Amino acid sequence: MTHRTLSLSSMRGITPEKLPYAPRFDLWFNAHQYLGTLPPEYRDCASPLDISRKLGVGGHMIVPDYLRPEEPDGMDDRGLGVYRLPMVPYRAEFRGVDRKVVTEDGVTRAEYRTPKGAVTVEWAFTPDMRRAGASISWVRKHAVTQEADYDAVAWLFERLEVVPAHEGLRRVMAETGEDAVVVANGSMPASPMQFIMRDLMEMNFFFMQLMDAPEKLARLAAAIGGYFERLMPCAASCPAEVVMFGANTDATITYPPFYEEHILPWVSRFAGMAHERGKLVLIHADGENKGLFDLYRQSGIDVLEAVAPAPMTKTDIREILKSSEGMTVWGGIPSVILMPDYPDAEFERFMEDTLAAVGKRPRFILGVSDTTPPDADFGRLVRIRNMLE
Repeated sequence: MTHRTLSLSSMRGITPEKLPYAPRFDLWFNAHQYLGTLPPEYRDCASPLDISRKLGVGGHMIVPDYLRPEEPDGMDDRGLGVYRLPMVPYRAEFRGVDRKVVTEDGVTRAEYRTPKGAVTVEWAFTPDMRRAGASISWVRKHAVTQEADYDAVAWLFERLEVVPAHEGLRRVMAETGEDAVVVANGSMPASPMQFIMRDLMEMNFFFMQLMDAPEKLARLAAAIGGYFERLMPCAASCPAEVVMFGANTDATITYPPFYEEHILPWVSRFAGMAHERGKLVLIHADGENKGLFDLYRQSGIDVLEAVAPAPMTKTDIREILKSSEGMTVWGGIPSVILMPDYPDAEFERFMEDTLAAVGKRPRFILGVSDTTPPDADFGRLVRIRNMLE
């Protein structure tokens, strides 16, 4: 069976011939390519997928390539959480909006002029971030920093048009072939409220506004809800077998009551649309998931990706497997055990225990949670491959 078939079979509850293994390499690759320190046998690799192919493991085709957009304006609306990239199965553009984008010394500033006032956002990519392998810039000035910003941002999202754009995704799928499951990027935030939290406000300010200005937050969420209504059919009808809808969940930030009120209804609606078309829904569950597993199940999620066990979270692999029954877990290798200062003997014991716990069950794909760090001992990833073989 190919890597793609192994993973899809496991996701659909069919016991595969062997345990699928698809670690994520993008940060590791970005850092070493930038520094010119790729190991000799990988220096001709042009992408993280090339690393997977040379290593003989499944590719990790989930996170879009934010560093290398194919279109000149693909990242121009990054400050508002809007991207035009091949793995995003729709094209979203602000129509009739006066926008000016300027980049200088690694800092990009975008200004949007609206009848409700100007919206300015800034994001940056520093040399230190490149050396660390960062895959996306950080927003240093958010769109909403005061209550006076709400109306202008809502006005923008009411004018955000969405049309299907499946050609780039089809091309990525064709180029990837049987080496990986290509996951379409339906939406990183899984609801309008999570969109505001992730992309439009500084985190502390968001939670203060949740208490101090819930009506204004709700009105902005309603405007962004219109955007979600337009993008969800495009994502659910795309050619990929698996669609991501939600990322960066964590029991301390998207805590259970917040998830149940503000996220679950939207994920559930999208999952219903995707399931009608025979597709699986994946969430990037890279945080502390204790207390969220049942809510994921109620949401209709099929795949929990980037799941990290203890010592990075409070749940060990056996508890994760029990709590996620009926859903696929993609992860299980906490990135800390790949670091050179983690003792070899403890690494061996950890992996032996993990593989014993997983056994031959379906609905499990072995991967690194959240990703392979640039300073990781790459030989340990080779060792894991050999253990599986």
